[in-house]
Amino acid sequence: MNKTFSRREFLKAGGALGATSALGFAEIARAEPPPEIERLRIVYTPAMCVAPQYIAENFLRIEGFSEIEYVKSIDTSDTVAALADNRLDIGVKTTPYLVNALDSAPPVVALAGLHLGCYELFAQEQIKAFRDLKYKKVAISRFGSSEHVYISSMLAYVGMDPAHDVEWVHTGTTTEGMELFVKGGADAFLAFPPEPQ
Repeated sequence: MNKTFSRREFLKAGGALGATSALGFAEIARAEPPPEIERLRIVYTPAMCVAPQYIAENFLRIEGFSEIEYVKSIDTSDTVAALADNRLDIGVKTTPYLVNALDSAPPVVALAGLHLGCYELFAQEQIKAFRDLKYKKVAISRFGSSEHVYISSMLAYVGMDPAHDVEWVHTGTTTEGMELFVKGGADAFLAFPPEPQ
């Protein structure tokens, strides 16, 4: 539909919009009431993947949040606990951390997904498909870590048993896992930025 407006129609519509705003009808026409709370505490993480939470600050203020605090004192590995303990109001974590926290008390609520394209599975040359990981060594920092949960869910998806069909190699950190993989001590490694780069 290619409809054009004359100057007269444009001014008429603009004037009506301005009058509505000036008379206070805009507040009445608002879709939702202002938030019950005015303060938001958000974990500060200097990472590009969480940049949307910093860009959203102005939008949050428009929505009625007048006090927005970026908390730097919380370790990002402690984000879920900080949410549950009421030290944070909003935090960003990968799905595996949230899956493990869903059964905890007090509970946390997942609002949206994130990091879908951030993880990349690296495997040695002889591994051509995910099922080829059967009885191979997979480097993880620890049980319950994000890479452990992600790889376990992928293994289960293709019909493998994560507890028995791969050998988990605990490295302590993802950096050590990557180094072990590069040296040939592990057949696969799940990388997260900046590791894939």
